[in-house]
Amino acid sequence: MTDERPKMSLLEDLQDLDRKLVRLIARRAEILQKLSARRHQSSRAAARFAAEEKELRRNWEQTASRLSRDGRFLRDTFALLQEITLIPEHLEERKDSLYNLAPPRKPVHFELPAPTAQRAGLLWTAAAAAWGAELQLEEQSLSDSLVELIKALNQAGAHLSWEKDALVRGRGGEPLVFADKTIFAGSLPLNFYLLSALALGKPGVVKFTGDSALKLYDFSVWRNAMPLFGARLAHVIPKTRGLPVHLECSGLIPDKVSLPPDLPEEALVALFVAASAWEKQTCFPDNKTPAFAAARAEVLPLLAAAGVRYETSSASLTIYPAQQGQSLCPRLCLDERFALLLLGFALMNGGEAALCGRLPDGEAAGTGGLLEKILAWAGADFEYSAGAVRVKGRRDAQACDPLHLHTLPAWAAPFALVFGARRALQGGGQPRFCLTAGFAGFDLETGREFLQLLGADLEALPSEQSGQELWQITASSPDAEEEPKGGVAALWTAPDPDWGLAMTLGSCLRPNISLTNPALISKVFPAFWAFFNSLPNPVLASRDREQPPAQEKLRRKVIARGADSDLGLLRADYTPPDPEE
Repeated sequence: MTDERPKMSLLEDLQDLDRKLVRLIARRAEILQKLSARRHQSSRAAARFAAEEKELRRNWEQTASRLSRDGRFLRDTFALLQEITLIPEHLEERKDSLYNLAPPRKPVHFELPAPTAQRAGLLWTAAAAAWGAELQLEEQSLSDSLVELIKALNQAGAHLSWEKDALVRGRGGEPLVFADKTIFAGSLPLNFYLLSALALGKPGVVKFTGDSALKLYDFSVWRNAMPLFGARLAHVIPKTRGLPVHLECSGLIPDKVSLPPDLPEEALVALFVAASAWEKQTCFPDNKTPAFAAARAEVLPLLAAAGVRYETSSASLTIYPAQQGQSLCPRLCLDERFALLLLGFALMNGGEAALCGRLPDGEAAGTGGLLEKILAWAGADFEYSAGAVRVKGRRDAQACDPLHLHTLPAWAAPFALVFGARRALQGGGQPRFCLTAGFAGFDLETGREFLQLLGADLEALPSEQSGQELWQITASSPDAEEEPKGGVAALWTAPDPDWGLAMTLGSCLRPNISLTNPALISKVFPAFWAFFNSLPNPVLASRDREQPPAQEKLRRKVIARGADSDLGLLRADYTPPDPEE
């Protein structure tokens, strides 16, 4: 009997193998979820799961090493497999995890207090805890990263708390103590840099853990810099470059530390903030890198506002210890990313929107600040007034110079694309932008997929300047604004929060795009969905967050399930895991 199946091409064979591989990965994730389901119940269960995970890793490395010599790739693959989260296969079963973006297509009207800069809030929170200072931060978006930092600092002895109305408080106290503790750093690299830099000031050993983002992050440059501060960083899992790590600190920091030129900007920011909490002044010679200049420009206003002494010159930066136990109530600038997002709804749907708050340095009418640069290119009718930035719909179509995306922060690219799509689809011309060749801050394929969902596309143009790429946004579908036929919504999985936020603006052009991972936005901007759902007259309301339980003496409860049953010991302070996690 002959095999009547048609012979598959190499491509079809690979596609069939990929489908089988996906099914195997899904099966593995299901079994792992069952294995790890009880790890939160007790410290004994957590230790048992840690041992099981270690055995899984050993088995994976022994088996997979026969196929590849790239050890780092194999370790990263295992880490990704451990962190994968499944969603239901069928659309009907996924409705609870989808968020249909269908805002009212009406002019918006609002005047709201602007959310303050997130990164500045992180730095002030860490600095206040390190100085034992009282703190009050208002209009601060309670992102997951901020809450994770507060909890980590409280593990080290800080007294920080938050309230649902976007208020962070600190009641001061004794200096932080990291020695002999295990600190969960969360998901943001800046948080780990801040926590580990603060730990350098005192002798001791501390263990840092984090979620999947920090497990896969490369901290090798930071590890190599630790001996300069009399410390040693060792990865708990051999041959990895991310968390978890052990940090051994001598507390003997030299008076002068020459920083390596490859340290990232976030690491430099953390060191400059932490230096104000060390016991003596520290001099950092200027290594003449853009990262050093940017970090100095970001931290020095904070130190000046807190009254911390520092000396700066073209050759070095010297930071002196801060005064302990002071009272801080900083007035932070508005967050430019969130300001651009919220004001963008007035540009997309018309109407008038205003955000009240302190503008960043360099943001004023005619100064060419970041907000002005993007809004002018987008065709917004905007103005600055006393303590506010206001958008009044859009101007008539007019030509403008290309937007240089490579000069903007990485988060700005998705917003630029959605504003450009609005102009292309609504008769506002064909907006152009340029990139330097090989620019890594923007993925063209993601941008093209994003625009195609909105009915637009990218077209390459000849560039007059060498080393630059010129692109034009064009309308590709005359039906881009029509509702999807048959009630079938387009799906979009945002690769990061910025793309997800930009798609909420894009839904003003094409409604009923379903976002498959809306929790990504909630983590960085908890108040946003209240704003989005209350359009065209929106409000900003922060998501309620459960405060950490007060530290009480641990009690044990003995539960007998029957006359002949075993006795189970349950900790009274146990709380079930967060479903979102």
